[in-house]
Amino acid sequence: MTVEYPQMRDAGPNPSRNWDGGCLWQGVGVILGGLALGFLFVIVSFTRSYRIETSLKPEITVLVVATRTPNILATTTPNLEENQTPTGSPGIIQGADFLVGDVVEIFGTEGQGLSIRHEPGLTAVVDGYGMEGEIFEIRGGPIEMDGYVWWFLVSPYDDSKKGWGVGIFLGRSTP
Repeated sequence: MTVEYPQMRDAGPNPSRNWDGGCLWQGVGVILGGLALGFLFVIVSFTRSYRIETSLKPEITVLVVATRTPNILATTTPNLEENQTPTGSPGIIQGADFLVGDVVEIFGTEGQGLSIRHEPGLTAVVDGYGMEGEIFEIRGGPIEMDGYVWWFLVSPYDDSKKGWGVGIFLGRSTP
């Protein structure tokens, strides 16, 4: 069964001039719908939060706070006769009674901390500060410079915190 349209009969040899659009609007609707879905997909993909997997696991570091242990040096009083004068060394240099490997604590800085220097000496560059009560391990020294005994100190908790410190602000600590 064929349906004839009167417009097509009068069209003559070129019937496409009178075409009414047929499927055009349906095709435009499909294209616009596809573009809208694509745009929605792009928006959702940019706003979506992604979960990033890491291999880091929580670590717990336990810091044992040492108490201040004073340096008590044994002293003896020489028995001098009436006309006798003391001779010998002038005494122990303060801050020189440590050994490499000793664990020490900073004290006596009145809260200002101990300057940790790049080299022994008062004119050396200060790399950081050791705070009152902070623990260090002696890894070098002693070196006498500028009237002080200097020790190379390294933090047992942070290897990047290291340098030279004056021995008079150090006391032995038990780990």
